[in-house]
Amino acid sequence: TIMIKIAIDGMGGDNAPRITAQGVGLAIQANPELECIVYGDQAQLEPLLGSSPRVRIVHTTDVISMDEKAAIDAMRRDKTSSLSLAMQAVVTNEASAVVSAGSTGALVAGSHILIKRIKGMKRTALMPVLHTNGHVKLLLDVGANIETKPEHLVQYAIAGSLYAQHVLGVVSPKVGLLNNGSEAGKGRELEQAAYTLLQQQPEIQFVGNVEAKGFYTSDVHVYVTDGYTGNAVLKAMEGTLSRFSSALKTEIKASKVSMLGALLMKKSLKNVKRYFDVATGAILLGVNAPVIKAHGSSTAEEFASAIQQAFDVAKGDVVGRLKAVLESEVDE
Repeated sequence: TIMIKIAIDGMGGDNAPRITAQGVGLAIQANPELECIVYGDQAQLEPLLGSSPRVRIVHTTDVISMDEKAAIDAMRRDKTSSLSLAMQAVVTNEASAVVSAGSTGALVAGSHILIKRIKGMKRTALMPVLHTNGHVKLLLDVGANIETKPEHLVQYAIAGSLYAQHVLGVVSPKVGLLNNGSEAGKGRELEQAAYTLLQQQPEIQFVGNVEAKGFYTSDVHVYVTDGYTGNAVLKAMEGTLSRFSSALKTEIKASKVSMLGALLMKKSLKNVKRYFDVATGAILLGVNAPVIKAHGSSTAEEFASAIQQAFDVAKGDVVGRLKAVLESEVDE
């Protein structure tokens, strides 16, 4: 068996290092082909991680704060933080991918400074993987870049399609352009120009404009949009789902009859959750190695799932495949 090594930012996130260490433990248990190099404070990590031959700690007490602006500045200066060291591990090929639950700004900035953009990739994109009752949806960009040009959206479509094919096993993924109406000619100049360009791409299956309301119900696999819109859509979904589930709990607890009903429906309610699974990790597409951003408030299970995602991306060689497509375009 070929082992795949993942570099883990042990100190990034709201509940690090407790959650990151627990997540590593769960991921290692679940996957015999996985090795983890955890960067962070040895004194804190060691008792939490226990001893496994497939887990190694690299000691540093230097941590990037969760404050976005300070974090970006720190990534430019600081080469000894747990996040910087984890990123340097993929630059030197010591690890195949990076996972962090730390600041998004630091993750994006650090990836550009240390790992660097793929030659020919004009903008990076953050892409969460959303599961909805057995169907997987990819949405990009959700916040790596606010300013976007039509040709960037085309590259997002290619990157998302490659991920769907080689990590999720979708034979011919459908790509949709997120827009304020499904008819051709909708949207701003950005969407109108991108629509025309996407139609001309032989390597993707472009199905046209798609509205956000069809996200959970349509058969489209890859949704492309600019980072500002994507971030707003994702946050609106997360907020709505979280409000819905808390409202449901409140109403169930309101009376004994409701509680009895909920008890009888326990299995159905649990199944409903499957329709609205919010992403555990987003991949930063367009840099020279797989970089996975886990939620800052991840649970141990969610962090383990982000580590598994990093493993799958490394094994599916998404970065190598994207490089091959982009470099063939550059050569033409």
